[in-house]
Amino acid sequence: MKPQIFFRSFSFISESIKIIEKKDLIKENKKKVFNNNLWLGLENLEVGDLQRKLLELGFFSGEVTNFFGPITEKAIIDFQKNT
Repeated sequence: MKPQIFFRSFSFISESIKIIEKKDLIKENKKKVFNNNLWLGLENLEVGDLQRKLLELGFFSGEVTNFFGPITEKAIIDFQKNT
């Protein structure tokens, strides 16, 4: 039996580099919070945000479609196993 995957207030934290005054670089933490439940079969912009974040982290290898299908599900499971 496949577990159902639901996310509520699921956060990803990633580091980004911001250019300050020409050549000065600082690291800044950016946090994305998903406030709604996401599930297999759902299609919306928040799923696209999740796909983009998983792509950035190297767990998603498809095109961002805003559709929560089997590729997104596999990416989430891989992320959960590796964190």
